[in-house]
Amino acid sequence: MEREINKIVIIGSGNVATILAKKIQKNKHYTIVEIVARNIQTGKSLADEIHSLLCTDISKISQIADIYIVAVQDKTLPILANELNNYIPKDKIIVHTTGSASINILKNISSNIGVIYPLQSIKSSSSLYIEIPLFIDANNEKTKIQISDLANSISSKVDIANDEKRLKLHIAAVIVSNFSNYLFTLGEDFCKTENISFEYLLPLIEETVRRMQTTSPSIMQTGPAIRADQNTIDLHKRILKKENLSETLDVYSFLTEKIQQHFEK
Repeated sequence: MEREINKIVIIGSGNVATILAKKIQKNKHYTIVEIVARNIQTGKSLADEIHSLLCTDISKISQIADIYIVAVQDKTLPILANELNNYIPKDKIIVHTTGSASINILKNISSNIGVIYPLQSIKSSSSLYIEIPLFIDANNEKTKIQISDLANSISSKVDIANDEKRLKLHIAAVIVSNFSNYLFTLGEDFCKTENISFEYLLPLIEETVRRMQTTSPSIMQTGPAIRADQNTIDLHKRILKKENLSETLDVYSFLTEKIQQHFEK
């Protein structure tokens, strides 16, 4: 009979660490025995909220956990992984939560390594009821089963994804979330310049996203670019130029050209 995992240490106190900790804490099968964080303020706040202990010195990390979840930024992970190599028992499970880093970044820390990658834009203030698809991986079948059990306890959408698939998912996520939010920012900036309420655009944004539940975005493309309405395009560009919104004008011109090229295929 395989040993169950129930004691967890979460390393990190940022957005992903916070939401994962809160979701895990709701499941009585698992106990978060420690939050490890260099940021005392956010670390203590999270530890207090989930009734756990706080460790701010990685050399004193708890040795009793069954699984260690490293929930830190991608750029921090390599440095932290090197540090953890000296302080975590080699037979324990350790996972990271990033989409762009290989599972093998943890290979020197333990013989049981894995990934739990949340494909969602997460803020520490996010609702616990937010849907978060989790993509998991592990270097052996036993560890994969144990990680899967944990992932399925906090998400209804869990799938296996190796390094290559996770990286491609990460690219897709950047395109549809980060890039679109940048466009929302430009739209908001334009509205402020023109003394227009950005809230007027929210129903349009919501309807655009709602339609994608049932319809491919390639079918839903509308606007002057796909209609080749050059008069409207030129009018828009003249207004952006008049208002000295050069950044927005550049993006408008670039995306107009790319939309026309894409839908001419």
